[in-house]
Amino acid sequence: MASTVPVARVVIRATVTHLMSLFLDPDEASTRPAVLTALAALCTTVRKLYDTPAADSTRDHKTERLLEDFKDQLLGAFTVELTNAQSCAAAIDGLRQLVLIPELLSNEELGFVVHNLNELLQTEGASADGEIR
Repeated sequence: MASTVPVARVVIRATVTHLMSLFLDPDEASTRPAVLTALAALCTTVRKLYDTPAADSTRDHKTERLLEDFKDQLLGAFTVELTNAQSCAAAIDGLRQLVLIPELLSNEELGFVVHNLNELLQTEGASADGEIR
């Protein structure tokens, strides 16, 4: 059963707001890898909604752009954590999901993602075995 766009919007707003408050709380810094994993999973779910027809034929997930209000916060969280060894994999996955959501990011934002990933790849010791997975 497909969710309606208004329900999806409410759930996404509540989830992103809560997870971003955890991410920004200095007392919760140890939970950042888990928070980023949850945010990346949410982005994956939203990306999959683009392949699912909405229940209301006059509105659909593609035209509603469900993550539009949060893309700057998500981009910031994912790019900041690229340099943290514990959360790098979740950050890369989150960025990958954002890039795969049709028409979410502008060309400038896509360039920003590419630049940050390029910087990560050029940094010595990006991972223990020298490979990014």
